[in-house]
Parts: sequence; structure tokens; C-alpha cells
Amino acid sequence: MTQDLNSLIKVVDALKEQDIDLSAVVSFAEYISAHPEKADEKPLKLDIGLLEAIVPMLQNNSIVAIFARILDGELPSELIKPLIPYAPYLVSQIESAVLLGALEKDVLLLLRKN
Repeated sequence: MTQDLNSLIKVVDALKEQDIDLSAVVSFAEYISAHPEKADEKPLKLDIGLLEAIVPMLQNNSIVAIFARILDGELPSELIKPLIPYAPYLVSQIESAVLLGALEKDVLLLLRKN
């Protein structure tokens, strides 16, 4: 690990002692540290590893934008799984999308597993 990442971890640990949880920032930094090629990827491809690292930090409008890209077929439906714990409001929309044929039925299994 780099010195910057170690410093970040120390700060996050110190804040956690004050009930301030920024562990998602460390997860994201560790992901980027393990995948430095992502920094140069144009356009940046959102894969499940990257999404799992950033989803705790996303605002609702960003989660909805990702879900819209999944519905449009721009992103794979497997990306729904990491969204669900942070966006329970999507469950009824996911179910509707399956009923309307916009998403495959297998997506419903992702809802049951959470």
C-alpha cells in the first residue's frame, strides 16, 4: 500500500472512533490501488467491482442514473445487485421492469438474495 492510502486508512480509523464511518472511501481507494488501469480507461467502464466500491457514496440520483442505464441495456443487469441494499426504493421498479420485459426474470433472484 502506498503512503497516501495508509494515511487515509489512519484518518478513517480515527474518525470511526468518533462514530463517523468513511470506510467506503477506503474501499474505493483500495479498489483503485488494485486497479490503476481504471484511471486511464476512457470511457471508464462501470463493472461490478467498481460499483461495489463506490455505491455506498452515491447519491440517489446517481443510483437512479445507473439503473436507467441498466434498463436501456447500456450496462449489464448484474449491476443491480450492489444497488439494492442502498436503494430499496428500486425494488418495485425492478419488479415492474421484469413484468414489462425490460429486464430478464433472473433479476428477481437478486432481490430474493438480499
